[in-house]
Amino acid sequence: MVFKELGSDFHLMEVTSGEAILNHIFPCAEFYFSGRAALYNILVAGINKNKWENIYFPEYYCHEVSAFLQDLPINISYYNDGPYYENIPIDDFNNLDRPDNVFVLVNFFGCRKKPHLNLQQAAIIEDHTHGLISEWANTSEADFCFASIRKTLPSPAGGIVWSPQNQNLPQVPPLTDTIVAAVNLKLAAMQLKKMYLNRDYLNKDLYRTLFQEGENFFADKRTNGELPAYCISLVNKFPVDYLISVKQKNFDHFSIFLEDKSLLFCKNYNDIPLGIILHTKTNTEREKIKKHLIEHEIFPAVLWPNQKTAIARDFSDTMLFVHCDARYNEEDMKRLAEVINSLNFEDNKMSLTDY
Repeated sequence: MVFKELGSDFHLMEVTSGEAILNHIFPCAEFYFSGRAALYNILVAGINKNKWENIYFPEYYCHEVSAFLQDLPINISYYNDGPYYENIPIDDFNNLDRPDNVFVLVNFFGCRKKPHLNLQQAAIIEDHTHGLISEWANTSEADFCFASIRKTLPSPAGGIVWSPQNQNLPQVPPLTDTIVAAVNLKLAAMQLKKMYLNRDYLNKDLYRTLFQEGENFFADKRTNGELPAYCISLVNKFPVDYLISVKQKNFDHFSIFLEDKSLLFCKNYNDIPLGIILHTKTNTEREKIKKHLIEHEIFPAVLWPNQKTAIARDFSDTMLFVHCDARYNEEDMKRLAEVINSLNFEDNKMSLTDY
């Protein structure tokens, strides 16, 4: 019987149900080692071909991604957007509608509806990491789309690029020894975690170290290249439709079992959510819930630390992301909710409200 801890990195999984795999959904897409490598090469091509000079990210973003772009000859700026806004402020883009500008739009947590832009000259790149086969992704009209696929699929690495406008995709740099080393570290960690969950291997510290060592490579420019063929083969074994449908069911189960519905951020998803987003009024309240979850072998994540603006930092400091993917089932979601329900908010003077 598999021991159940919730959260953290994927272990190696066997999934056979479902039909839709990535190379069928996006038959003309290119695979990269990572999502940030995918974006990097979109920009290289745009700078060389279209003379892009400025890229605009939402203020709330994974800034490890933007840091990966620092050596490119393009100015990095930010516009006011994040999951705490209901819609992307598209009217703000009109004064920047020039051919040397490119905007990155993000479907935060799978909450967003497809925006309808009226830009005539600026380029649009969409980040669909949180909603890989969402309605928005499937009907996108952007110049380019990219995603980190390891957030949805139990893969050690992977980024993907496609063009809804059928533009020529950037040439993928070749495989490097660093990419192979990083993938192998992550694969070893995933295998050891699988053994740990099956109680065939009890050294948790080792596989966690391997995960971290492999993760450190994602910031290394030597990983700017293609995803190894054996990793692409692994990715294309996973039926995305099945994995996402299980995630939706688990999210719905958790929503029912959770007593304090005010903890749920973005309750009314437009599409299938990335996972469970919990949101508290203060950082102290968030930390209390985080500590309580970890004590019960539930490992949430913070998306993302080190934000650049006050409003983005405030949200990052008061949110938790909890996985509800195909590793789990209804009983797991019941257990997760019961652990949270067991906190006595009133006794601890925890005032938990919507954002």
